[in-house]
Amino acid sequence: MNRNQLSLLFVVVVCILLSLQFCPRYDLMSDDKDVFRYAGMLMLKGATPYRDMFDHKPPLIFFLNFGGLALGSWGLWLLDLGLALVTTIAFLNLCRRMLLPFPWLLPLLFNLMIRDFLVLPGIGMTREYTCYFQVLFFCVMLSRRRGRYLLLGGLTALTFFMQQDQVLFLIPFIVYVLGTKAGSPGSGMTVSVVQRVVRMTAGFGVVVLLIAGYFAWHRSLGAFWEDAFQFNFSVYTTKKQSLGTAFRTLKHKVDAGNFEVPVLIALVLGLWSLRLSHRRKGLVIAALAGVALSVCQEYMNVQAVNANFIYYIAPLSASVCCLLFTVVAFAEDPVLADWKAQLPLGLLLCASLSYTALQHATHLSRREEDKTPIYSYLRQHPPRDYQLYAFGNSDDIHVYNDLNILAPSKWIYHHFWKWYPRWDMDDSVLRSIGDDLLRHRTTYMIVDSIELSRFVHPAGRDWWKAFTRTWYEPVTQPDSTGRMLWKLKNISQ
Repeated sequence: MNRNQLSLLFVVVVCILLSLQFCPRYDLMSDDKDVFRYAGMLMLKGATPYRDMFDHKPPLIFFLNFGGLALGSWGLWLLDLGLALVTTIAFLNLCRRMLLPFPWLLPLLFNLMIRDFLVLPGIGMTREYTCYFQVLFFCVMLSRRRGRYLLLGGLTALTFFMQQDQVLFLIPFIVYVLGTKAGSPGSGMTVSVVQRVVRMTAGFGVVVLLIAGYFAWHRSLGAFWEDAFQFNFSVYTTKKQSLGTAFRTLKHKVDAGNFEVPVLIALVLGLWSLRLSHRRKGLVIAALAGVALSVCQEYMNVQAVNANFIYYIAPLSASVCCLLFTVVAFAEDPVLADWKAQLPLGLLLCASLSYTALQHATHLSRREEDKTPIYSYLRQHPPRDYQLYAFGNSDDIHVYNDLNILAPSKWIYHHFWKWYPRWDMDDSVLRSIGDDLLRHRTTYMIVDSIELSRFVHPAGRDWWKAFTRTWYEPVTQPDSTGRMLWKLKNISQ
């Protein structure tokens, strides 16, 4: 077995082993992932996201969960592993083609960062998948393959429809692609800027047409636009914080996620390479800008300041690795280009993250069945579609997936009543939820009184309490988290 084969075998084994830590039996729980899985189940049952379920995320994550559920209990994990392997192998091939002395080092670093359990709660988050698309974009950008501009456009669209803000990371590289001389493979002809724009637009447009066509076919194009676009610009990103606050929060997250060593090394080397002899300084500048833009969510809205949103720094997995590749692959300085410097540098980059992965692998916890009184009762009296509603606590969304049932209302999570003073000021959305519950004669309702007390508007909170007492009666007493199960009274409307 030659060196190339050994490198391939090494990165493939590492990718599989790191992914196995988050197989279905051991995957970490997250309310966001429960929402995405619920959307996949909803699609399997013939309903449509946005029209039948509110979420402000772009739709690609829903399609991915739909495909995963269609393949079975391990389906999403297999799709996730497939994407990870394709990205890892493509990155390894790029490192080989550029004759890096240790082509496996950067693919190893990428896998260690993308599987850092301190940052990402397992598999299935949107920013994990955008990292794959971004690294693939970078690999295609530096290739000479036919159709690469179509692929670049398609990967840009996939990034946009997976996590909108992450398309900003690609903008410096798109500018770089359009601003450099490019030849048509095998023809010796230069591809003009106009031709590049047209081809990339065509690649982007194919994805747009497929997604828009799906929602148009299901008569929910308007709901798609309102939830995934208009809501994000009119509500979700309207609150700002100072750059100082954003920087302090970002630093805290980078430290807490064990990303500080690779981030600092990448930034220092990137900036220093601008003063050294380097063949692609324009690409280094683009990669540096990409690092800053990959964490742009930290500057956009006040919720990014919350330390619980540490997964917002996950895109550094892609941007840091792309910057490091740019620095070492085109370096002309004898120190940066020498393998004697690259090996200890690579070991320094990977050492702490390797320990984090080992620590997690040796302390895996199996997902246990929720045995609280509420869930024990519901398993003994399993409701059908539309006969259970979880209100107030997003952690309860998993009950729909566990019982394989649809909620009676499209509003399955309730962050915005606690975050935004201008959200649902007239309580019209809350009242529509009540109407949906009465229309379906929903039998059970889980209410979290602690989370309900955090609602910004007292009038809405009081209305919901009155609605609950009027139409429902308690089945269980409040547990330690303040959650309580209610059952519909035998009252004629």
